[in-house]
Amino acid sequence: MGASRAGSAAERAADLTAGASLPASSPAAVLEFAVERLLHGAAPDALEAVLQRLAEAFGGRAALAVQHQADRTMVVLAAYPEQAARDPALLAMIQADDPPPSLLLAAPPDGDRPLCTLALAGDSPAWTAEARSTLRVIAAIVAAQIRQASTAAGLAERREVNVALIRETPNAVVTANSSWRIVEFNRSAEKLFG
Repeated sequence: MGASRAGSAAERAADLTAGASLPASSPAAVLEFAVERLLHGAAPDALEAVLQRLAEAFGGRAALAVQHQADRTMVVLAAYPEQAARDPALLAMIQADDPPPSLLLAAPPDGDRPLCTLALAGDSPAWTAEARSTLRVIAAIVAAQIRQASTAAGLAERREVNVALIRETPNAVVTANSSWRIVEFNRSAEKLFG
């Protein structure tokens, strides 16, 4: 029995390297779909499609991606089916300290409070190790995207503040790039240097 199991694993690995298509519900196919959609697609629509694929592949009746806020609340980023985002019982289970076995939660390690949690709710408490690891990897990708968006927004805000400071300061300010080409100057510099 062990040999046939190893043989089938070897055959699956050979199929992967040969470019054969995976069954749509296999954990590897779900993960490949998630990576492709999340890294190359429009975030909200892509996340909804990934949650749908997760629910279908692992027999879940609902899948959600939630972002935790500093005030201990959470925001639903996406849900499948859509009405799961407004299900108070499901949302309470996600926030509970001791969730039921019918709920599979996965979050990347972020210290005390995870940035993002993926939740898969089902009728059976028997979640496979593959379902758990697939959910953790996808949660890590979503959390990285949240961090990236937050960093980009923070940089844009910082740039706006710097531009306002440079524009309004009474001193002449001239900035140049690494090739010594002037890229920015304020009104005071324009008055002083013409």
